[in-house]
Amino acid sequence: MTKKDYEKIASVLLYNRNQCGLPDRANNESDKNTIAGYLVALNDVAYMMADEMAQDNPRFNRTKFIEACGL
Repeated sequence: MTKKDYEKIASVLLYNRNQCGLPDRANNESDKNTIAGYLVALNDVAYMMADEMAQDNPRFNRTKFIEACGL
């Protein structure tokens, strides 16, 4: 994979993370719990992908990727 690939993946994760914060998404407690679960899942995906990418490319900057994902 290339740097452009890593940037695209981080951009998609960041976009989805930002969508969770929209005011109309949390109308009640159940919605808030759903959003919290979704954010946890996005975090898990970002960290797991960073682990795989680091194994794939020794020059991969895990910290930079995680920050680009909004974590």
